[in-house]
Amino acid sequence: MTRRAAFLTLLVFAPFALFAQPSRDATGRNEFLPYLSLISEAQRGKLGEALVDAGGNWRELAEALKEASEDQRNDVVYLINEMPHLDRLEMTKATLIEHVREADEARKGMFAKALPESLYREHLLTYRLDEEPCEAWRKPLRERFAPIVSKARGPLEAAKLVNRWVAKNIKRCEPRYFGPEQSPRATLTRKKGTQAEIAVLTTAALRSVGLPCRMATLDGKDRDDPLYSWLEVYSAGVWATLYPLDPGRFGKSPAAKFIPLVATSSGFKPILVTGRYTQTGKVRLVLKEKGELLSKFKGFSVSVVTDGAFKPLDDLGSLFEDGELQTDSTGSFSCELGKGRYLAVAGKRDPDGNPSFIMKGFVVVPGQTTEVELDLAGKQ
Repeated sequence: MTRRAAFLTLLVFAPFALFAQPSRDATGRNEFLPYLSLISEAQRGKLGEALVDAGGNWRELAEALKEASEDQRNDVVYLINEMPHLDRLEMTKATLIEHVREADEARKGMFAKALPESLYREHLLTYRLDEEPCEAWRKPLRERFAPIVSKARGPLEAAKLVNRWVAKNIKRCEPRYFGPEQSPRATLTRKKGTQAEIAVLTTAALRSVGLPCRMATLDGKDRDDPLYSWLEVYSAGVWATLYPLDPGRFGKSPAAKFIPLVATSSGFKPILVTGRYTQTGKVRLVLKEKGELLSKFKGFSVSVVTDGAFKPLDDLGSLFEDGELQTDSTGSFSCELGKGRYLAVAGKRDPDGNPSFIMKGFVVVPGQTTEVELDLAGKQ
């Protein structure tokens, strides 16, 4: 569970009974109807489910749909449909409308005029960057950074100008508190933040002036390690690397000794892009118990051996909708990893609660397939 999720879970109550079964609740359907009638029939089913998921906050989201212009309404639908559950519980109409309107205005600028619709929605319209609070950050950041990029001759030059400003004016500090990340506006005001918070501010600043970008993270590193994250800025079909506190390395490869797994995001969903940064090899894990294949099995993990420790590769969960590793119908799981040493662990409990587990180390070689068999009835 992320820091943000853990923090907010303490504040969230179960949704009202009204929203438990919307398809069979006439009252729920009737309340949604004035809002659902604003969109096409094909869109109503998914949006209705999203509004139900918002619990008592559904009207805030629905009112944003009503307030949006006809041209911007589909973007509101996209954000409501794709946003995480916790965001649906706390998003306000004003914040949602500002994100849609400001992103649409940024798209009309010189840096995003020819941007394909999918890239616009996934890497400019999307407001969620990491684990920061839900707030309206686009307008204040645009007002601050638009003058900085006003004379740039293209997207990459504009990105470099923002990069230099952040490196000069924002100080990195160590995390010394428990709770969610501070917002990009707070980082800008305080002129300091953690590694992750500065990356969030830089991403938000770039998007506020119409530069599509996304955060990239190196799985297997501590969250606030200087090598943990960087940004990717889009221009003319290419994603260029940007390091918020090291503008001299713009466009260069990460300085990590080796790269086991790299994750970035497409809209609200993480995606793996390891092959863009290093040569990879294929890993195939086969899970068994007493020789029988374990299909749809979730009790396993993969860790990288680095800095004298085993560090789990949590981002592998992005391959699955629920975020958990799972074998397929043949009892196997496959993925691409960078060259290095790894550890696979599998375990389960019997009906009496007694645990059994097995661990196996393996090495990934670029261009080759490594097969690892784990039998829970084998030696522990």
